[in-house]
Amino acid sequence: MVTIEFLEKEYNELVNNVKEYIQERLSSDVKIMKPYDKMRAELNVDNMREETKNRFDWWVTYFEGHMEIKMSCDTPYHVEDGDDYWRLLFFQQEDLKSDDLFSRYMNRLLSDLVMSFGTVDEPLSFSNFIKWYDESEYEDAYRNLNFALMRAFILRTKELQNLVNTSKKFQAYIDDNASRTCHEMVFEGGLS
Repeated sequence: MVTIEFLEKEYNELVNNVKEYIQERLSSDVKIMKPYDKMRAELNVDNMREETKNRFDWWVTYFEGHMEIKMSCDTPYHVEDGDDYWRLLFFQQEDLKSDDLFSRYMNRLLSDLVMSFGTVDEPLSFSNFIKWYDESEYEDAYRNLNFALMRAFILRTKELQNLVNTSKKFQAYIDDNASRTCHEMVFEGGLS
């Protein structure tokens, strides 16, 4: 028999894990920087002939498309496309600047519930959470909380590191290939 005190302990543990995870997620936010401004400055594109500028613009279009395809095929993560960066996200609505980021994570972890869990600073209290369950459903609440705790642990210990490593691999790929492909297209008229 699951007691309400035990459920409260599990719920509070989940809340604390998600708070800690969000802090780690925000501090390890990795942006994959687009190479276009760097290459534009390095090649002094603004002082080039019009035909060469056009080839540079074609390269930007080519590289942008190439990276979009590569990121969609080589990663299970969602890609946020910013003006000067790409960012990998765990799920499409993972807005790292959002005030309801805590609630979004709690809903993802407790996937059978869709409710407002508050914010990192003011999470939903246990007394308001438990109102979603009748006393006869405490076993279900325990299973949901236990499963959510396991998912939160995996998210923190494995998935976050995978996301960071994948971001770093894409940045290394860009660092290794952008300059070469840009020079080939701009100065040699095409890619080999």
